Amino acid sequence: MKRIPDDGAFRNPQSFTLLTADHLLDKLRWDMAQLEQLRWNEDLVNWRQIISYKAVECATSSWHLADWFFEDIRATEQRERVREFLKLGLIDPWGPAFSQKREGFGALRKAAKERCPDLEVCRVVAIATKHYEVNDKPRPDIRTSAYLSTAYRDNEYFQRPVMWLAAFEGNEKRDMREVFQNCLRFWEEFNYVASPGSAWQVGDQFPKHIYHPIDKSSKKKLPFSRRDRPWSVQRLYCKLSKAINKMR
Repeated sequence: MKRIPDDGAFRNPQSFTLLTADHLLDKLRWDMAQLEQLRWNEDLVNWRQIISYKAVECATSSWHLADWFFEDIRATEQRERVREFLKLGLIDPWGPAFSQKREGFGALRKAAKERCPDLEVCRVVAIATKHYEVNDKPRPDIRTSAYLSTAYRDNEYFQRPVMWLAAFEGNEKRDMREVFQNCLRFWEEFNYVASPGSAWQVGDQFPKHIYHPIDKSSKKKLPFSRRDRPWSVQRLYCKLSKAINKMR
């Protein structure tokens, strides 16, 4: 059961049942699990587009969790632990040194990106999707791609209908699932540190129970079957099978 905010605590009144940063973190976990399942479900209409929709959701939630945690952290002891976790030193995003909340939030988000560099990839995807392009601190070296994987079996070439999402940062190619997993792990640690009553101190190991691994059952190797046929033949095979079944 998720933490219900006490009176006076951060509670977003304009996002339905997403009231706290905990809830948005749950949304990220759910989106990532859905993305993993969708990669193998080629029978869906507009399959490639649906997978891209879900990838954008993962990137957007990963990036905007900083906004939610900034508002969710109220108590002084919470802020002190977060500053130690992000290695902010004397910088206090909530302190009087920042005349505007936006400046303090910017300092928090910058420190989060230094601790988890993959948040930068999510920033580019989230902003480019919302505004078409990234005007503030553009990163033309970051590009995205969606493609079908290929495989060899019994010395024959097959194109298996399994979708992969990749990010290119310069000449480095990254699996977006790894990017999202790194961001999720960072925010789960952040949430543990920022939780009211947390006993976390610098140098402490994070308990394993705070991590929520994505269901990996869908990653099992598919048996040699019609799924291993070339993509165009796969479509034709499905249509013929349905037609034959109707005739019986």
